[in-house]
Amino acid sequence: MITIEIAYSCSTIIALLASASQVKQLLISKRSDELSPATWSVWSCTQFVSLLYALSLEQAVLIIANCIWITFYIVMISLIYYYRRNPGGRKYTVLTTNMSQTESALGE
Repeated sequence: MITIEIAYSCSTIIALLASASQVKQLLISKRSDELSPATWSVWSCTQFVSLLYALSLEQAVLIIANCIWITFYIVMISLIYYYRRNPGGRKYTVLTTNMSQTESALGE
């Protein structure tokens, strides 16, 4: 592996580790109001174009890095839309049955 490939690999790993805090924060806050799905989608599309370019060059390091980034963007976009539909996370409701008027009148 030549020096630039090592530098690229290291910078990609560092960037991904730094970006992981975005996922963590989203999972903790369970809110995505401040995140733009359009922006994340554009970044995802740009990364997909980069993947096509990497594939045309047949550069394994670039292909792997692009696939990891695309996966990250898909996770972020999915979480953004999930928390837009379910602010605060999924709420589970407990189904209860109402007592009939007869049972209520009898004190049962």
